[in-house]
Amino acid sequence: PYGGGGGYGGGAGGGCYGPPPQTQAPSGGGGGGGGGGRRGRRSGKDGVSLLVRNLSADITTQDLEQAFRRIGEVRDVYIPTDYHSRQPKGFAFIEYATQEQASDAKNEMN
Repeated sequence: PYGGGGGYGGGAGGGCYGPPPQTQAPSGGGGGGGGGGRRGRRSGKDGVSLLVRNLSADITTQDLEQAFRRIGEVRDVYIPTDYHSRQPKGFAFIEYATQEQASDAKNEMN
């Protein structure tokens, strides 16, 4: 009904989807989401993040960093907050420099 082609992928029978083309070339200055008091990354290399659940509403990024840094290099601590209430959602992400450190933290803190 929309002129042939079978969906977003353009191939017959659908099943093939590609994301829409970018309308703006990526630049070094712009930024997406984030927020929530996130700290900047300490290096350009991506680390490995752990999801930590069932956190108290009183927990801070400093508390989590102190607890998890004894296991390895903590690059980032992010506690998501509700957009409207600004209250913590009860979970956090702890980013480690290496897979080994993240695995050690998971095993020790679980």
